[in-house]
This record gives sequence, structure tokens and C-alpha cells, in this order.
Amino acid sequence: MRIAALLLAMFAACVAYASTRKPMNPHDATFRLGFEDGLCSGTAVGPHTLLTARHCFNHRLVSVNGQPVKVGKVRPEGKDAVTVEVDMAFPVYAERGPMPVQGDRIRIWGNPLGEPDVYRVGYVARAWTDGLVLDMRVCFGDSGAGVWDDRNRVVAVISATTDKNCSLGIAR
Repeated sequence: MRIAALLLAMFAACVAYASTRKPMNPHDATFRLGFEDGLCSGTAVGPHTLLTARHCFNHRLVSVNGQPVKVGKVRPEGKDAVTVEVDMAFPVYAERGPMPVQGDRIRIWGNPLGEPDVYRVGYVARAWTDGLVLDMRVCFGDSGAGVWDDRNRVVAVISATTDKNCSLGIAR
């Protein structure tokens, strides 16, 4: 009987703690990455790890949200994505999710044409094994931005835009 009461008390404590926890806000895990000659976007996916576009690393990463950083290991992930370890701590970081399918709603926070912290919502227009075509405006500066699903999971990374008019996004 004591064991049952103890288990019930532990369960009640867990439920009470879970109900007071604030849900993860994807914006809190989204960052502006400063490189020697430009910028990209990135998403914290671990306590010291960012996910971004591989092509951003044609130059050295020097800052995250304006704060200087030192870069550790850079690991490839797919065609145009990398994870990078930095000496900055991220108290909030994203959970990874499965690749979305055609018709799924997605969101990004990026830095289109250098404009900081811009939120957009769109849909997956086409999906295949290793990439997506997004129906949303994506611009230079959005490269590396995490693509978020409705469960606040990062499911892809912005890789390219089709032109300077910010018309179509490609994610891998």
C-alpha cells in the first residue's frame, strides 16, 4: 500500500511539473550567424550545437546574434546542412523531426536580405527523399534557417532561393 501511495505521489508531482513547464518556442532556438563576409541563419539543436547550411561555411563563423564565438567541430548532415559546435551555451534548443510531406505547413525565422528576425509561414509544395520545395518567400540571408513543423521540431534547413526576388525556397 505504501508503494502504491509513493508511486501515486511521484506521478502527481511529475504531472504538476509538466503542467508548469513552458512549451519550447522555436524563436528562442533561432539565431543570426555572422560570417567574415556575410550572414546566415541557424538553429540551436544542442546545448552548444547549431544546425545551418553547409554553403555558409565558405567563410569563417565569427558571431552568433552579435556575440563572438569560437568554432569547434563542423559535421556534414545531408546535401547542404551541417551541425557546428561553438563555445556559446544555448539554454533552449530544438528537437529534430522527420522530413515533412507535400502539403505540410512549415515556418521559418530568418534574416532575409540582412533584415533580422523575420518570421514566415508556408507549405511544402513538393517533397522527395532528400529535399523540399517550399511555397513561401525565402531570400539571401535565410540560408541555414531551420524549417519548423507544427510540433515545433526542426525538419529541414533552408538551402537556396531561386532568385533575388525571394520567390521560392529549397530545403534539404
